[in-house]
Amino acid sequence: MEKFEKLHKQLHEGIVKFSYTKKNGEVREAVGTLMFEAVTMMGGNIPEGKKVRAKNVQTYYDIEKQAWRCFDKGSVVSIDGFTEFDRRKYM
Repeated sequence: MEKFEKLHKQLHEGIVKFSYTKKNGEVREAVGTLMFEAVTMMGGNIPEGKKVRAKNVQTYYDIEKQAWRCFDKGSVVSIDGFTEFDRRKYM
């Protein structure tokens, strides 16, 4: 879970390149964030209200797909890069 905890922290602080194993066994490479400011500046929508979700699942905004995705917290394979969000790029 150490990888997940590091990833979770970085997703809240900027844009992270990471990979995880999907339920079908395929490894998915992703670039994502949990910074609402970054999501809205990139044209994404912020979910309204609270959704009930499983405790072992993490949602994130996929920058490449421009959509919300999720993965099992125990399925993180690697954290391959971190970039602080630069709002000037999106103004």
